[in-house]
Amino acid sequence: MGRRTFELAVGTRGEAAFTAFTGVTSIVFSRTLKQQEHPHVTVLHELNAGWVRGLKAQSGKDIWLFGGSSLFRSFLDAGLVDGAKLLSYLCCWAPEFLCFRRLTAPPNCD
Repeated sequence: MGRRTFELAVGTRGEAAFTAFTGVTSIVFSRTLKQQEHPHVTVLHELNAGWVRGLKAQSGKDIWLFGGSSLFRSFLDAGLVDGAKLLSYLCCWAPEFLCFRRLTAPPNCD
């Protein structure tokens, strides 16, 4: 997940919520968070496509990407997305939030 999603989750449930699922590793992509300040998650400062491919090659469950369009777009551009399910809690129409840059009109959010 990205930093903003992580901060929202921590503000809502507390950082201890990241210990609730046995066998699940939570990874936060952030250029500003420090690993030593967040022991319940793994903090990565940049997307390393080779590292993600290695993670995908391991046995286990799927990788879930939670966060905004910037992080998703980084994974998409690196060829790391096998499929996507878009879940939106709030419909925003602003250029900085678009992961599908070719959209020319707001999506129907009804």
